[in-house]
Amino acid sequence: MNVGTDTVISDINVAINVQHSLSADIELKLTSPSGTTITLLNSNTCPAGGDIAVTFDDQDLL
Repeated sequence: MNVGTDTVISDINVAINVQHSLSADIELKLTSPSGTTITLLNSNTCPAGGDIAVTFDDQDLL
């Protein structure tokens, strides 16, 4: 997804469904148009199993 630098994003959700034999191999990062990168999923935090199905939501729980 490409977003212009003048676009304001008020809410973002990222859903992934990855099938892979070793989830510890996977790292997921999100980069803004200005170059700011955040790590959503670090290979060090994944268990040794396979397959990942997760949704990241930027809203706080109430």
